Amino acid sequence: EKNQRQEVFLRAASHQLKTPIAAALLLVEGMRNEIGKYKDVKAYLPEVKKQLLSMQKIVEDMLQLNYQAENREREMVSVDELVRETLKSYGVQTEAKRFAVEFKGSGTALTDRELMKKVIDNLISNGVQYTPEGERIEIEVEGGNLRIRNYGVVIEEKLLPNIFEPFVSSMDGRGKGLGLYVAAYYSKILGLELTVENIENGVQSVLKFKSEQEIMEI
Repeated sequence: EKNQRQEVFLRAASHQLKTPIAAALLLVEGMRNEIGKYKDVKAYLPEVKKQLLSMQKIVEDMLQLNYQAENREREMVSVDELVRETLKSYGVQTEAKRFAVEFKGSGTALTDRELMKKVIDNLISNGVQYTPEGERIEIEVEGGNLRIRNYGVVIEEKLLPNIFEPFVSSMDGRGKGLGLYVAAYYSKILGLELTVENIENGVQSVLKFKSEQEIMEI
């Protein structure tokens, strides 16, 4: 189990690093080609630095994650605060793809903050990666559940039974299928229930808190 966890950590690190790397590349390419607002290099160079610092933090976090998995500390965590923090890191991508992100609800949960943040980050990352340009993502915290719905795409029915397995690619073969694998693994460590299903013109991920871990509405 320890070897499996270490393998998951390595996969999680590479998966999470894709986000700031993609953002930094978009910014640099826009500035290099003087596209639109990116002509203002002085304004957007700090954004590149911000993404590089984000990469650095991810590496540092992953180095601590093995310890955190074995030494979990439960505390009252603001779930909506974690969602907002995560959404900020995907601002460049959502703007580039021109789709809306709608978020509502609030609540707290008795859980490990850092591991919970990893679960939320991987679920949102999955939505951002696969949501087509011009579509939308809806996120809601309510009644002991965190729901994330992304529209304009569905998972192939034949893949649904194995969606939490590593390297299961979906959506026309894009991606490596690691986001849901990592999210499911961390959810299991935290004692949470994660489900993913197709809905009308979209995909819904639901993170359900059990008994004493349930989200308490504010």
